[in-house]
Amino acid sequence: MYVQNILADNPTWGICGVNILDKAMDENMKQQDCLYSLWERSGESLDSSSLKIIGSHLDSLYTQKEFSKLVNYFLDPNLKLVTLTVTEKGYGMDLSSGDMIASFYSNDFSCFKSSPDSLNTAVGQIVYGLQLRRDKNLPPFTILSCDNVQENGCKTKDVTLKFAEMVDPALRSWIESNVAFPNSMVDRITPRATPEDQQAIKARFGVDDSVPVVSEDFTQWVIEDKFVNGRLPVENEENVIFVEDVLPYELMKLRLLNSSHQVLAYPAILLGHRLVHLSLLDSPEMREFMELYMRLIASTIPPVAGVSFDDYIKTLLARFENANCPDTLLRLSEDSVNRLETAFTPSLPNTTKNVDIMALPVACWIQYWVKAKDELGVSFEKTPDDRAQPLLSLFNECLPSPTDSSVKDLLVKAYPQTTFEDCFVTCVTELLSQMSTQGVSATMKAVNARYMNAKF
Repeated sequence: MYVQNILADNPTWGICGVNILDKAMDENMKQQDCLYSLWERSGESLDSSSLKIIGSHLDSLYTQKEFSKLVNYFLDPNLKLVTLTVTEKGYGMDLSSGDMIASFYSNDFSCFKSSPDSLNTAVGQIVYGLQLRRDKNLPPFTILSCDNVQENGCKTKDVTLKFAEMVDPALRSWIESNVAFPNSMVDRITPRATPEDQQAIKARFGVDDSVPVVSEDFTQWVIEDKFVNGRLPVENEENVIFVEDVLPYELMKLRLLNSSHQVLAYPAILLGHRLVHLSLLDSPEMREFMELYMRLIASTIPPVAGVSFDDYIKTLLARFENANCPDTLLRLSEDSVNRLETAFTPSLPNTTKNVDIMALPVACWIQYWVKAKDELGVSFEKTPDDRAQPLLSLFNECLPSPTDSSVKDLLVKAYPQTTFEDCFVTCVTELLSQMSTQGVSATMKAVNARYMNAKF
């Protein structure tokens, strides 16, 4: 969208979308000449909304079939920026310890020199592209992560350098000296577009789009001003900020928005909800708890220049309640272990005085992985989670008769880099027992009541 906005004044910019996994997305984009529609929907009447046609994508490629085409882009002197939207698991690293996951990269290490067209990770392909630039004496490009990972640029640099070290220490040195990895924070809730969205776009706007994007109307992009070979000229775009330090904005967004998504997802699913906005609008105790949680977390975050946390929380709740941009709880529960580790567990050391507020969503997360039906008796779907699957037996040991030892064993194995205080473990155990007899709603109301007029 931002590149689309600047094309009139900067017609030399354009995007090639690179897909490693999603062949269907690549095919659909090609069938539409790489055009797609963006429908931004506020909480107001949809009659005032409009549809944007995004034409900033000039090309699309699927690397498993078109690696030579990717190589041609890497060898193009005009290539200035490689952006990443691969989610937490696409980095192939333990985001807490910084350790590479050897199994994730085993294929790429084995084929890097002999058959690079078989590379199947973003980092492996990018390192190969940087090697080509170095060998052809071409200027390097900037690598800009747009994923919801704290210090995403630093982590991208770390895993890229570690990969390069494994294949060629001299290449690692060249990358470290020549390539920029700015941190960035992207904020926009963008649920997956549904067939119903496609039909609505066709009926309302007369546009037939197989890959539309439906989003809220809020957006913010904060970028560390650290580029090589030219930066994307979006400094005059609304809600785009170039700063020296992204971390304060990153912490605010990860600890408030992203962690709140995790805190909301599991109790809401257990209560019988499937959509974010309805879980708040139809469950007063859920909304009260979410505001309570956000206020607690805000008290642990360093101040951000020009930002009122009270206003930010009000805006967040309004965004979550936007009925015109319905987000699914199922989407929020994807990769639960990774996402809780990224956004939620880092706040535990600073919230020990309010342990029950933090323990409740963890207890619900455990119930989510053990139960097959919600409290209304309706089955719910679980999204795949490569880190949760091996722990299922430990989840099951926590119910129906939880003990401190069973809970601690699960938490320590799920999050080996996190320290769990005994009082926190005990609180999770007690809440699991309470939910087993009284249900999630009553347990949540009891926690809310303890903090009715609390100030953090």
